[in-house]
Amino acid sequence: MATLHRKLADIEAMERRLAANKMHLLSLIDLIESRPEGMGCQDNAARVLDQVKLQTRG
Repeated sequence: MATLHRKLADIEAMERRLAANKMHLLSLIDLIESRPEGMGCQDNAARVLDQVKLQTRG
């Protein structure tokens, strides 16, 4: 029984990580898609990378 309980705890931990990763990816998609009007792809890529760097530091 202990093994089954550990496996269940492992699955629950994976579900939490997956949910956090999903939220991060959705946030990243939103950031990419919210490109200001008239901004080119290169400038948008730089803007997104700068924003991601700020988020990982803070």
